[in-house]
Amino acid sequence: MKYAYYCYHRKDDNMLETCINSLRAVELKSECQIIVCTDGVPEDFEKCLSEKYGVFWVKVPKLKMKNRRATCKIEVLTTIAQTMKNDEDLILVSDVDVYYQSDPFKPFADYPDMDLGLTTRHYPHLFPINGGIFYIRVNQKTKNWLKWYIEQILIPTWRPYVQLRKNYHHEHYGLDWSVGQDFLIACWNCRYVLLDNIGLKITDVGPKYNYCPPVDLWKKKAFWAVREAIGKLDEVSIIHLKSDLKSMIYEPGLFPNATTHYPRGKTGWL
Repeated sequence: MKYAYYCYHRKDDNMLETCINSLRAVELKSECQIIVCTDGVPEDFEKCLSEKYGVFWVKVPKLKMKNRRATCKIEVLTTIAQTMKNDEDLILVSDVDVYYQSDPFKPFADYPDMDLGLTTRHYPHLFPINGGIFYIRVNQKTKNWLKWYIEQILIPTWRPYVQLRKNYHHEHYGLDWSVGQDFLIACWNCRYVLLDNIGLKITDVGPKYNYCPPVDLWKKKAFWAVREAIGKLDEVSIIHLKSDLKSMIYEPGLFPNATTHYPRGKTGWL
């Protein structure tokens, strides 16, 4: 079974529906189960996405997400994965500010020995991977890894992760924002050690599946990079609309599967 997992702390309902609509438009046979963890959306919006796209909602108390969105995302993901009985269930873990141009589950077929799939960037950056997209092939190794993931977020003891947080000066974020990506970066940096020690095969599926032009570095060039990527399915499967790039879904006709039926939301999600 294939699953697409999201965590949504309400910012822009149009972005969430665009994400899900674009997934259903390109996913082969539309057979994946879409799971959205949230601390609250309007009842009519919840009903619409359930009926239109088959979204299954996981509702959590607001306090579970307040100042700990990144932690809540991994807590719920870990709980969901532990309940899966099929050792070949596949989970696409995705931010909601993305637009799918082709089937995002293809890396599972391309890398049959992959346990965990990460996405490196297509440009030099302090953070070598972007944690907005990653892939989990559910088996005992990844179930154990997920439990370790949340344990380290809550009580950091793994030296590579602890040191990386210090080097990035991210400790002040607490349980919010950076904890999820920082742990993935530490795992990427130590991927060969993890393979030797726990048999976890970490694979780079490449920036094609998380094309994320950096607005903070590229400014206007980032917007042009997105425009250039639209329609180039062989080169870019998933476009990650970080920061003000989200505003592009409101440009008429730019993204064929964008939906903007609701009041316009915020582009800054930190």
